[in-house]
Amino acid sequence: MEDGSFDLIICLTSEALARAEALAKGRATEVEYWPTDDPTAAAGSRSQALDAYRGVREALRRRIAARFGSPSTMTG
Repeated sequence: MEDGSFDLIICLTSEALARAEALAKGRATEVEYWPTDDPTAAAGSRSQALDAYRGVREALRRRIAARFGSPSTMTG
């Protein structure tokens, strides 16, 4: 993040949040914390692990759509 030309940092872990807040200090950069379950912590079968990853993916998809709106479809 050497550039420094960003308006928003979205953090998914508390560790990332602490780092982002330090990075954004004194800048016009918004920091949002979206706590996210760690899918690697899922126990069980391969199917259960995949469900955990899919759950995180869908939760993030909903948060992104709520925050930024639905993605537009590019046509050429």
